[in-house]
Amino acid sequence: MNKKALSLKYQKKQKHLKNKNMKNSPISPKLNNFIENWFEAKKELFTFVSVDDFDENDIEGTLKKHIKRFEDTKKIYIWTGESEKTIFASAEINHKFRAWHDFYHITKNLSYNPKGEILVCEEQKKDLPKNFDFEKNLLDIEIKGQIQYFEQKNKFVSNQYDFCIEYLKNGIEGALKIN
Repeated sequence: MNKKALSLKYQKKQKHLKNKNMKNSPISPKLNNFIENWFEAKKELFTFVSVDDFDENDIEGTLKKHIKRFEDTKKIYIWTGESEKTIFASAEINHKFRAWHDFYHITKNLSYNPKGEILVCEEQKKDLPKNFDFEKNLLDIEIKGQIQYFEQKNKFVSNQYDFCIEYLKNGIEGALKIN
């Protein structure tokens, strides 16, 4: 879908969101429902944890540790922190999104570096139905857009919801203005 068509599709979504309390509304209820269903089919693989064992100074070692734990326990640990202000408007859906995302990191041995993140994004987009063009764009913003933000600002996006809305309206240039 081209940028103009996505922009028109976003404008329709934006009208829908204006009729609700935006802070409590997911950007795409359709994506939330997909994530919920995906997770339900694989929920036995995941354990939610409050302690993040990701070592940003050793991302490859972290991936190896996560893969080893999965091989030994058949469980993927999903960190539940920093789940406010996301495009899903629900901490629970954000955790399930992380489960879906980390599933590909761990089962396909895809690095936590930017290249690996992009490959995971592509795997996730393959899971979505053909008519989920807007939702595929949301995944690109959520993953690839946040990589761009990090590379420019050397910090993570603090408000993913506002970042995504700004990105949809004004591209990465506008989204980079988000603190």
